[in-house]
Amino acid sequence: MADNSITLSDTALLPLEREAVWQKLNDPEVLAACIRGCSAVERDGDNFKAVISAKLGDYQKDFKVNLTVLSTDAPEAYELSSKLSAGFLGRASAQADIRLLPEGEAKTQLHYTAIIKASGVISRGLPIVENMAQRRVKEFFDAFVALAEQDNNVQADLQQASNQRK
Repeated sequence: MADNSITLSDTALLPLEREAVWQKLNDPEVLAACIRGCSAVERDGDNFKAVISAKLGDYQKDFKVNLTVLSTDAPEAYELSSKLSAGFLGRASAQADIRLLPEGEAKTQLHYTAIIKASGVISRGLPIVENMAQRRVKEFFDAFVALAEQDNNVQADLQQASNQRK
């Protein structure tokens, strides 16, 4: 029997202090803005629900994603579990471990490892799923960094305006 799982692991350097990264990672509006194809993210207590449109091979599909926060150590770490339903294409689930480490002044290193398991048609296309997941993660962090830099510029402008009024 084939192994129907893939592992993704990487590090991203984010231009925000750890507490700000933590807050943004818990903000449904930020998450929705950073996830390509995401039409909505809803928070339900510590958990999240999202609908994400993505193309998988020849199929364009809306994926319903349930994200469960298994444990947190704010603002340092998360352990997450997610389930994705893709109708006739099958299902996928993931376990992820996320660590936030301060990196100098106003920077945070985010380390993540995720194990994704698939069933149904999705499991037959795991190389496609892995490539798509890697692209989506990169796009998420690019959008997250752009949003953080935009926030930093707004904060700098506000600080400069405040200093000019003194």
